[in-house]
Amino acid sequence: MTTYLRSSVWAVVLLAAALTLSACGGAPQPAVPTAHAATGQPGRAVPQLSATATAPPGSVPVMLAVRVNAANAIAFSGNPLSITVLGQDEPGGNWSLARATVHFGDGSSESVTASCAGQGSRVLTVRHVYQAAGRFVVRVTAARFCNPAGEPDLSSAFGYPLVLPSAPAGSSAWPQCSQAELQISARLAGVGVGNRELLFTLRNASTSDCQLYGYPGLRLADPDGLLLPVTVQRGGAYLFPDVSPYLAALPPGGVASFDVGYVAGLAPASSCDWATEAEVFVPESVTYTMVSLAGVGSGDNAVACGGYFRISPVIPGPTGVGFAS
Repeated sequence: MTTYLRSSVWAVVLLAAALTLSACGGAPQPAVPTAHAATGQPGRAVPQLSATATAPPGSVPVMLAVRVNAANAIAFSGNPLSITVLGQDEPGGNWSLARATVHFGDGSSESVTASCAGQGSRVLTVRHVYQAAGRFVVRVTAARFCNPAGEPDLSSAFGYPLVLPSAPAGSSAWPQCSQAELQISARLAGVGVGNRELLFTLRNASTSDCQLYGYPGLRLADPDGLLLPVTVQRGGAYLFPDVSPYLAALPPGGVASFDVGYVAGLAPASSCDWATEAEVFVPESVTYTMVSLAGVGSGDNAVACGGYFRISPVIPGPTGVGFAS
């Protein structure tokens, strides 16, 4: 189960990810409007970090937290990502930083400093280019304030930017992928507080380049093949953020994905339906592909209650945008 950061802290280090991205073949790549902060990630060992120093007698320990800025939680491989470290206390004051070391999660790290003779800096920024796509753990491994009364505890100082594969130049002119060119499958990708996240992957099984952009369509059917009376809305859900569409360029064998979120197995039982099949419409298509949900999960994982589903746009790569991906 994905665990979200709920606790109050005395000082906050924000990782603001301001992207300087080149256009993916001309298609727009807007920033992520909303996201959840997370302190743990299922299936990945979270490093246990210790304080950078022992606080001297009489000093005030300063707690730090790190999150990826919600407006820019998604980057593209080969494009620079700016990470801003900001020290701030609970009443809204700022702690002047002398040094911060950021580990980017791909085996590299960088330190940035400011002179305390000049009062230090309330903002320290580093830039990094990820060469590969994936979900990375970005963390502050060391930090020092100019004020000697504050010694940081870095045990929660990390965040999770998602790096998507960049679309090759000219791919926006590729033809739209047809239903017949794609192999579509689904799996259960996340479980949390009565919520479920399904991840649908779409692989180009043809010998030609094609592209997808926008939101898919979705209908669900019960074990008798009858369509369920459900409402599918675009946007984020409990287990994945609300993101804007990105160009998914699919050469032969290329993969794109999208997420579906819903509430499962909660009372009243009269509002719950068992979905065993999904009719998936790729963007701009008027036909659909029938996708089996029989292997999605056991127990109540395939039971949708309330009839409301949230769906993300199709994005490049096989991971979707879920926090547990």
